[in-house]
Amino acid sequence: MIAIITGDIINSENHNSSEWLGILKNYLSKLGKSPVDWEVYRGDEFQLKIAKEDALQAAIHIKALIKTIKGLDVRMGIGLGGETFKGVGVSESNGPCLS
Repeated sequence: MIAIITGDIINSENHNSSEWLGILKNYLSKLGKSPVDWEVYRGDEFQLKIAKEDALQAAIHIKALIKTIKGLDVRMGIGLGGETFKGVGVSESNGPCLS
């Protein structure tokens, strides 16, 4: 079983991506390799595949990093389940999710 954190940056349209994108990518790169384990897409959205026991800590860390930039926030959801199809990137993979 794995966890997928899906998130988007709130108020990103009011900030240059150079203010937050490097910070986010730097942290995500410590947790895995892009695009297999994480991806940033559609400008301000991201997905991270991570061990289920590390998901909450990673989400809290991401929230804290983004909140260091005045006016920005992040909205996230955590899904738990199995990975039945492994695509080229995390956003192409899929599997059943527990609710």
